[in-house]
Amino acid sequence: MKNLIMTGFIVLCSITSFAGNGEAEINQMNISNIENSINDIQVLNDNEPTYIYKFSVWFYITDESGTGTDYGHEIAISENCITEAEMEIMRNLYLQIYQLQYPNDNVGIMVHEEEQCN
Repeated sequence: MKNLIMTGFIVLCSITSFAGNGEAEINQMNISNIENSINDIQVLNDNEPTYIYKFSVWFYITDESGTGTDYGHEIAISENCITEAEMEIMRNLYLQIYQLQYPNDNVGIMVHEEEQCN
């Protein structure tokens, strides 16, 4: 009985040791994959054209019959040259800000390329 308990204990320790090492190896592989993805994205961003963008907010107002109007004004011009992905992030942030300020209005953010940088 004592040998059976000792054998079980040794097997349990071996399994635990193996599982810990395997998990660390898997985690290291995941970290490597993430680092490679980040590097790939940085290479893509380096080759992507950049622009100066102008952001405008537009309000769409309609009555019960569906007729209405819209109006808008410029809210910002990007100070630095940015990629299209960065522009989309900024556009979504402006949209969230204006939707919070005007929750009952139909709000949109329009973006125009002002100048190509590269």
